[in-house]
Amino acid sequence: MRVGTKSVLFGAHCFFLHPWFVAWGWWRLYGFPWDPRMWFVFAFHDIGYLGKPNMDGDEGERHPWTGAKIISWLFDDFPDVAFPSVCGRTVGALLHRLLGSPPSSGNWYSFSLYHSRFLAKKYGTTPSLLCVADKLAITLTPWWLYLPMVNWTGEIKEYMAMSVQNGNTKYAFMSIDHKSQRQWYANMQNYLVKWVAEHKGGKEDTWTPASREPRDSSGVWK
Repeated sequence: MRVGTKSVLFGAHCFFLHPWFVAWGWWRLYGFPWDPRMWFVFAFHDIGYLGKPNMDGDEGERHPWTGAKIISWLFDDFPDVAFPSVCGRTVGALLHRLLGSPPSSGNWYSFSLYHSRFLAKKYGTTPSLLCVADKLAITLTPWWLYLPMVNWTGEIKEYMAMSVQNGNTKYAFMSIDHKSQRQWYANMQNYLVKWVAEHKGGKEDTWTPASREPRDSSGVWK
């Protein structure tokens, strides 16, 4: 079983735990998510990790596309996908008239897709407010729950390798201490608390680097 699948089933992106922390993060930031479409987004935004061979490599970083396509098909008036869209357009148009547009975005596709700040940076746009809630979700997840899950899946190895401070790794700019798992996680949470406070109003993300290069044959980013 690939690491992305394991992450969705019982790891950092566990389908029956992570969405609740994202919803909690949204509630803390923007109020209770009464719009029922939000709950679908919470549930499906990370589904693209299924089948991925890595979490932060080229494949893993593209995970938001799958959820964005599903959400767009369900709720956008004119979905940005090639799926059969008669039902999607009918339901999407109705819900749009009844409930309005998604927060901080012109459509549900972008709202879901740009929950990745790295993907938003790549395409020259601002992360959606879903991204902010998603990052706050990590700070709300206790270490005694998070660390066992990511150890079971093995994804902890990739996450910590990416935080090496003296190398050109994906999260080196965050200056996260990786001498122990507890310290690594606590420092990551502290960093994300500050990132959320800075960007919860939709401010342009100047903290995230714009470009990286693959460091090895697996496609893991420098």
